[in-house]
Amino acid sequence: MRTLLLGPNVPKRGNALSRAMGRVALWLMRWRMVGEVPDRNQFVLIGAPHSSNWDFAVGMGAMFALGIRISFLVKKAAYVIGLKSIIDWLGGLPVDRKASHGVVEGIAHRFKDGKALILALAPEGTRKRVSRWREGFYHIAHEAGVPIQVVGFDNERRELNFGPFLEPSGDLNADLQRMRDWCARFKRRDELG
Repeated sequence: MRTLLLGPNVPKRGNALSRAMGRVALWLMRWRMVGEVPDRNQFVLIGAPHSSNWDFAVGMGAMFALGIRISFLVKKAAYVIGLKSIIDWLGGLPVDRKASHGVVEGIAHRFKDGKALILALAPEGTRKRVSRWREGFYHIAHEAGVPIQVVGFDNERRELNFGPFLEPSGDLNADLQRMRDWCARFKRRDELG
């Protein structure tokens, strides 16, 4: 498997051993990565279609294989004794879903602090087929002034496709349509028969 190279600005994590373990995990799951990761220290990364719990395992394998530091939102309820340290270590950021207001502003503020942050989200917000993507990721990127990278889960070829890198234009519908159109080529796991 050809490992994607990261530029000097991309936030890093791990070492040669953790990268090797990530590559082995992807190999065991029979997945590979294609495309490029932009040489930026802040952006929102969205992965679609999200159709299986295995998407998280593939994403974690890719994160370790690349040696990239990625954060993701986790229900605050998951932060129980024993799991908190593991979730934090993996890159989890707790979110209280009962108090959904302020999440976009809070995450955008983290970006505005200037620290390196790559935030990974599933725009569908669920593994079920949806007719509309949730828009929170877009509002976070737009408010924070950071770009969005679209990553496609190609379940048919078992490829994680690092695709377009887009600056939010402010035209939510046009930008979302562009991203959805790019992801439409990838089959969901439940479409494979």
